[in-house]
Amino acid sequence: MPTASENALFGMGNPLLDISAVVDKDFLDKYGLKPNDQILAEDNHKALFEEIVKKSHVEYHAGGATQNSVKIAQ
Repeated sequence: MPTASENALFGMGNPLLDISAVVDKDFLDKYGLKPNDQILAEDNHKALFEEIVKKSHVEYHAGGATQNSVKIAQ
């Protein structure tokens, strides 16, 4: 059975996908969003994903507390 090295780091958590884009106020209002905020997407946000890709430059980042912590520790 393999053993962990002295400097091993193990993280366990829920992987999330962070999506960042610059949008206008009308877009925020349409989906009930606030400027410079973050949300967990719900059913009423489903159409948002297709629309945002068509309208904006979108950046995708791996997220979630565990993944962010492990990235920093690297």
